[in-house]
Amino acid sequence: MILKKKISQKKNISPSKSFFLRDLLRKISYFNSLSDLHLRSLIELGCRKYLEESEILCRQGEPGNAFYIVLSGTIEAIYEQEKIKKQLFTFEAGQFFGELPLMLGIPYPKTMRSRSETILFAIDSKSFGQLLKSYPGLSEEIVQELAKRQEVLQEFEQQMKELNLIPESEDDTSPVVWLRKQIKRLFSI
Repeated sequence: MILKKKISQKKNISPSKSFFLRDLLRKISYFNSLSDLHLRSLIELGCRKYLEESEILCRQGEPGNAFYIVLSGTIEAIYEQEKIKKQLFTFEAGQFFGELPLMLGIPYPKTMRSRSETILFAIDSKSFGQLLKSYPGLSEEIVQELAKRQEVLQEFEQQMKELNLIPESEDDTSPVVWLRKQIKRLFSI
């Protein structure tokens, strides 16, 4: 128990929040039924990331380099423009973010900041492709979750149009249908 406390203090996470990664992932609905072997494979795809309260994970306009799953704590998405700061979303345990900047190679549209001590599971782009190939049902779950964030999708779609990254033939496709096609095309699933 003393060792656990020292590790927690070093990472600024209280001992009560210091769990094994497998236990934290099992609390996520999509992963709770995985066998120990599949869970181990999942853990090998990513890493745990600790954030202190009010710590910035990434700023608006920075490139996306990972897909994040919130294991504990809360992340808030903040829109920043000149003197305007507006919180748009919060992501709590079991929710995820970072998939669009990661998959499409575009900058984050929002600043991501922890609201409290937070533990994330981070998966880089190469491993993200492996994750979607190993768990094809997860891509549909991502699409469904993104549909709930329709406003964000529309902003991404607008950015893509401005960068001429959406072909004219797909211009009037809904963002959800467009994203499904992109995931299938990018990851051959």
